[in-house]
Amino acid sequence: MATEYKIRPTEFIKMSKAEQAMYVAMLEKYAEDTKRGES
Repeated sequence: MATEYKIRPTEFIKMSKAEQAMYVAMLEKYAEDTKRGES
């Protein structure tokens, strides 16, 4: 499972904008990889 991609909203809010953008990009890439792997 993708436990390392889970984060509490409070932690996300405390992140800088750059960190948030990086995290979102990571999630999107992970979602893409997951979709490819399932099909």
